[in-house]
Amino acid sequence: MRVKVFSNRRDTPELEAEINSWLTSNSNIQISHVKQSYAYDGKRVFYTLISIWYTGQQTKVADL
Repeated sequence: MRVKVFSNRRDTPELEAEINSWLTSNSNIQISHVKQSYAYDGKRVFYTLISIWYTGQQTKVADL
């Protein structure tokens, strides 16, 4: 089991695009769980955290 964590404090469409791009590049994986949470940095900024738990091999950046 492996996990890929995405986070941002930007616009939701940017985070969605990043996740979709990663999923497209890693079509050989099998997703087991997707979890979402928020983190607070103490300076009035909230971060969205999304973890995707999967099996299989992630495509290496050099392979793209």
